[in-house]
Amino acid sequence: MTEKYRKAFDKLVPKRSDDELLRAVLGKADNMERKKLNKKAIIVPVAAALTLTLGAVGVTAALNTEHLREVFGGNESITENIHNYVFEDSDEHVKITVEEYLSDGQCTYLTVHYQALDEEGRIWLNEEDFEEVGCIDRLAVHPKFKLSNDVFYAKSYGVQTMELEYLSNDTDKFFSVSFEANSRCYGTEMADFNYFLTDGEQRSTILNISDNVESKWLELKSEKSPSEFYIPKYLVVSDLSYAILGENTGAFKDNSIPGVYWSFTSLMTREEDKTDAVHDISFVFSDGSEYIPTGCSCLSSSTASEENRYTDIDIISGSFVRRKLDGNGNFKISFDDVDVDDIVGLKFGDVYYELSAE
Repeated sequence: MTEKYRKAFDKLVPKRSDDELLRAVLGKADNMERKKLNKKAIIVPVAAALTLTLGAVGVTAALNTEHLREVFGGNESITENIHNYVFEDSDEHVKITVEEYLSDGQCTYLTVHYQALDEEGRIWLNEEDFEEVGCIDRLAVHPKFKLSNDVFYAKSYGVQTMELEYLSNDTDKFFSVSFEANSRCYGTEMADFNYFLTDGEQRSTILNISDNVESKWLELKSEKSPSEFYIPKYLVVSDLSYAILGENTGAFKDNSIPGVYWSFTSLMTREEDKTDAVHDISFVFSDGSEYIPTGCSCLSSSTASEENRYTDIDIISGSFVRRKLDGNGNFKISFDDVDVDDIVGLKFGDVYYELSAE
């Protein structure tokens, strides 16, 4: 960092508390090669939108980055869990900082800041093609998979990286980096964060995301089942996301080979999948109103374990976060602030489930 930048930075950056400093060094980059995951582990990648624009936010933008508070600002129980100054790394030209993170274990959201430290860094920031094929993995966060019985079990999840154009300018680029998964049950106390600096070399560090937004498990009770292929058992829900887990009664068969990734074959026909009640689901609130989830993933097989109450199918999962295109073709992030404490029931087509806490 040049003396000019150092003096400006010393003046502007507020003193950090001890726990903020600790979080800032949680994961020192070690340039290790990321373990290759079987491609079946990433079943539903979310489309990335990365565009570059110049603005006039200025160097102080880094000190006022509260993107996640803007998205979730109306929900105090969420915003009190936002952590700042999670990780940073730099070379002589640019610095990267994970300014914020928020996670419930199923979904994790980061605000990532690239800052030019000199003229060469500024040029690199504005010439780097963040739309380059593969960039979604070069700048991305992934759940860190857990070993179970010496086998890695494939899980579906989507990753997304998009520039926050309203914060970005000529010397600073800000990105929303996230993953959204179909379950909390594969070990999301840690996450792999992939990034790169001006040498273009892939780097990786491990982020501690264990301070999660609280989730609760609700048992589903009904005398009927909406499908012959599965039986819903639990709704797992937080202020950020939801997942309905159940018992596989014919949706999937196990084609596992010991010592390698598991793969699963659906036993349903395409017509059965399209007409199944999982595509007609809603949350019911105490006043009788309903919330219909959108943009969710459906019907993913899983491994029965203590973490998921020995269920073996993820019937449906999703996030209350929305990404929409505005009138200029840019992605915007919004949030459906669902009162999860007021959910009293669940409808699968014409089958109604009462909820009871564990």
